Amino acid sequence: MSGFDETILREYLEVQGFYVRGRRYFPGGKGSRRSGAVEEVEDFLIWRGDAERAERPNTFVWFSTDLQRVGAARVFIRPWHQEAGFSPKMLNRAGELAKFIETKVVRQVETILTGGEKGPEGIPRVLVLPAFPLAETQRTACTKLLQAVGIDAVLSFRSILDDVVRSVEKNGIYAKTPVLESVRILHSYDLIKDPQLGLF
Repeated sequence: MSGFDETILREYLEVQGFYVRGRRYFPGGKGSRRSGAVEEVEDFLIWRGDAERAERPNTFVWFSTDLQRVGAARVFIRPWHQEAGFSPKMLNRAGELAKFIETKVVRQVETILTGGEKGPEGIPRVLVLPAFPLAETQRTACTKLLQAVGIDAVLSFRSILDDVVRSVEKNGIYAKTPVLESVRILHSYDLIKDPQLGLF
């Protein structure tokens, strides 16, 4: 059963116009208990009908406008918010966020990409992170580390949430999409305000 993070990501990708196929697997084989191993992974293969006219953005940090130019991709997400050592305070502290990426994220990504299913060749591999450092020094260092283990781009979960909230209308009908319907109800009771620009 998909976790809540994966459910939000799927809704977001579908709103962006992608066909989405989820896959669950065990890097290193089912039931692997290696030290530091990632025991279960879900990633998404995404594509759109006009993929032959698509291009790959030349930036490392992607937003929705970048995804609109992509024809297909493999998107990885992990429940980083549940990882030991993660704190919401990191979202606004570049140094702590960079250290979390260097010590936790890179190791798990390397395990996933070297021990898991290879997936289609020639399409970008995109990692979803809670946020990405804004300070140039940490940003550059984290970019190089993630590129070194095979990641082509990152998406900020913060920007994903922002876009999901923006996509929902109070008078819309979202009965078949629980995430969007939940946001609509919160909007209706004024428990969610209009997202502020510059969250990422």
